[in-house]
Amino acid sequence: MNISTKIVALMIAAQIASGVVLAKFEYVAMNRQELLQNSKKGKQLRAELQTQANELQTEQQKLIAGVQDAEKEFQKKAIAMNKSTQEAEIAKLRKKASKVQTQIQEMTAEFNELAESRQKALDEENIQFASALLQEKEWGMLVDKNAALALNPALDKTNEILARIDAEFDKAQAFNQIDAPVMVA
Repeated sequence: MNISTKIVALMIAAQIASGVVLAKFEYVAMNRQELLQNSKKGKQLRAELQTQANELQTEQQKLIAGVQDAEKEFQKKAIAMNKSTQEAEIAKLRKKASKVQTQIQEMTAEFNELAESRQKALDEENIQFASALLQEKEWGMLVDKNAALALNPALDKTNEILARIDAEFDKAQAFNQIDAPVMVA
């Protein structure tokens, strides 16, 4: 091979190599569910939802206790009632129990919708944050780890994204503490 052929071959190889470098398309993945569960903001959301769920459960128990108390009261007074009055009171109790059951179901459905909405909003916020990080890090594509059939663990950037999300959360918390009004006694 003469020298000019070698030079052309080297130039072609260099162009191919530089084209591969320029066309590098790095796939990375994140675990969205892990971000929701393990981020500080996700933990805070879970704690808030748990508190609301406990309050809801207490409220529902009070409603059930009201029906149970009415049933006990009826049982005490039922002996002195005639049959038609007893039947009327039983019908009222059933109607009250049905109303309470419907109310409890509505309260539960409303809470579940609220929880789902807040989790979805946080998931979307995490995705937006990860998308910004994708551009910053010049990753080619970010996919949900759970959507991949198989994944090289080196491509999983969940912990890196989680660390950045938590750092931003800490900054926001510190900023909120600085801006919070100071109570003077």
